[in-house]
Amino acid sequence: MTMNAPPPPPFPPMTAPPAVPEGWKAEWSAEHKTWYFFNHSTQVTQWELPLAKPPLPTSPPPYTRPFTHNPRDPEVDFPGIYKKANGETFTRHASPYSSTSSSIPTLTIHSAAYADRDVTEIVRRMVKENQTLTLQTDSLNSIFGDPWLNHRKQFSLIYSFSSRPLELVAVLEGSGLLSLHPSYTLDMNRVNFIQDSGTGQGGRVVAVVWGTGNGLVGVNGMNGKGVGLKVRELNMEGRCEASNGWMGFDGHYGVEKMAVVYYRDIEGRIGMRAAKEGETLRLPWNPLAGMV
Repeated sequence: MTMNAPPPPPFPPMTAPPAVPEGWKAEWSAEHKTWYFFNHSTQVTQWELPLAKPPLPTSPPPYTRPFTHNPRDPEVDFPGIYKKANGETFTRHASPYSSTSSSIPTLTIHSAAYADRDVTEIVRRMVKENQTLTLQTDSLNSIFGDPWLNHRKQFSLIYSFSSRPLELVAVLEGSGLLSLHPSYTLDMNRVNFIQDSGTGQGGRVVAVVWGTGNGLVGVNGMNGKGVGLKVRELNMEGRCEASNGWMGFDGHYGVEKMAVVYYRDIEGRIGMRAAKEGETLRLPWNPLAGMV
């Protein structure tokens, strides 16, 4: 009689962790039932066992344009009143710090998704002591694993620096270097993703990402839903369709897309749910969530 092998344990096995080179640490993933590896010097996290060689440099490649503060740039931190996609307004104050300030603003990672995988904790461990984050999007599979085989996947991230507003960045796998730095000014395209500043005025929904686009923007040449109707449907029914029709636009032409909805739980923390194109995305308060 053939017996099935027992399932892998949700906790580290009794055997010792794999041997790793100096600077690396092996950690157990209860979700994926395997070891992953974290480098304290480079802040790199990967599934593959690292080779016994010096880690790659973490500085940007020489062709990367360094950040410069241009006082004539319309995106500098000048005060003003700005409008979100749903019509709400907020005041943007002058930045209380500069790149030469002795007090470094704290980079907080509120939530992050790679395709339909929640990668928040992995990204948090990649934040450096100088409150920066650098991700090579050509290597996202080696950092997070591959949650959607044979697809070019979406990575999105909600973050903030100290008391600055929340920002959301969304990119496709293979888009080059993604860098967050305290000296960078607010990017209003990223701010406009956010519908809930934490006051609760935006309801449970914080942001919607369709492909790499803002899923709560107005209808753009398609028979999609308006912003108010989208927000009301998500907050009241806890569902949306992962489709160009529901969103009202094509989030990235030529790519099979993922819909990601970021929301606040009852404790105020930001969580995420995702659905592949053609599926129905259900949030935790939807009656059918977890049943289909």
